Amino acid sequence: MAGTRTAEEILAANISENQISIGLVDASGDTYSENYRVTGAALPSLALVEAVVAAYQLATQASIWEVRVTNVWQGSKNPTNANALYRGTKAEGINMLYRDTDVLNAVQTQRLIAPVAATMVSNTDTPVYPLIAPMIALNDAQIALIGAGYSLESIQFTGRRERRNNTRIST
Repeated sequence: MAGTRTAEEILAANISENQISIGLVDASGDTYSENYRVTGAALPSLALVEAVVAAYQLATQASIWEVRVTNVWQGSKNPTNANALYRGTKAEGINMLYRDTDVLNAVQTQRLIAPVAATMVSNTDTPVYPLIAPMIALNDAQIALIGAGYSLESIQFTGRRERRNNTRIST
């Protein structure tokens, strides 16, 4: 059984806030993100975001290497909206490795946390393959989002991202 969604429907009118994230790297290679939350649906002007980024760079020895401006659709973060069934925590999940065969070393790993029982073979730590309804929909949506050149290369259930001896299924 799936959990309950409380995040708003993805419509421009439903944006709860915008987040600006400045990615920094220091001389030792350590990274840090400075985050700003701007409430309301109106996106701050890019000139305002650039003013903050430029001012931050003038005040830091670190290098700004990335800036993200993100819309947020927020609901209620209430654990009772999730199910506490077998494999029901963020520690357990199915890793899905996608590869774009047209681009050298273009891979992305997506992770489905707390998978519903229908995605697993009985009481084993093996995902159902060939994919079934909930996973087909997720796979198709993820490929549409990350790019049509990607295809699912393998799936594997892990606990706390540890692979242990769990079966990896090549697709």
